[in-house]
Amino acid sequence: MKHQIATTPEQSKRLLACGLNYKTADMTLSFCNDSFYELMATPFHYGCFNEKDAPAWSLSTLLELIPQDLMWQGLYYRFVMGPTENRWEIEYNDLSVINNLHRVIADTPIEACVQMIEWLTANGYTLNTK
Repeated sequence: MKHQIATTPEQSKRLLACGLNYKTADMTLSFCNDSFYELMATPFHYGCFNEKDAPAWSLSTLLELIPQDLMWQGLYYRFVMGPTENRWEIEYNDLSVINNLHRVIADTPIEACVQMIEWLTANGYTLNTK
C-alpha cells in the first residue's frame, strides 16, 4: 500500500474547488522549486508564505470533515473505512452488505477521502466544520 502524510498540491486544489475553506487545512505545502513542495506542519495562511504555497490536509483532519452519518430516503447510512488487499475502501452503508449509498476505492486513504468529499459536496451534503 502507498503511504501519504497529507494531501498533494493536486488534491488540495480539488478540495478547494469543492468549496473547502483553506482555514480547515492543518498543514502547508511550501513551494521550493521546480514543482517540488516541502510539507510543513503549520496551518496554511494566505499572504504569510510564498504565493505558490498551498494548504494541505492530513488524514485525521479530512476524517473530521467527513460526516459520520448521512440520511437518504429515510435511511441512515454510516461512514465506514478500511483496507482491501492493496487499496483503501470507504463508503456509506446501512451496516448491511446490500445497501451502500456510495463507495470509493483508492490507493491511499487520503485519496479515498478526497474523492468522498468531492462526492459529498457535489451531492449537496454539508461537511463538518471546526
